[in-house]
Amino acid sequence: MTALNGANLYVLAVIEHTTRRIRILGASTRPATAWMAQTARHLVMDLEDVAAR
Repeated sequence: MTALNGANLYVLAVIEHTTRRIRILGASTRPATAWMAQTARHLVMDLEDVAAR
């Protein structure tokens, strides 16, 4: 994806197969390993919350 100023924007998204729901986890102009790991931790916490309900 390209931002309005012409810079590249990387979007991390996950598709849930059972519900076909798309989760947009985040966007960054300069994704790094630490950003990916933190975003994955947030996804796991969200999924645990959903499972607990």
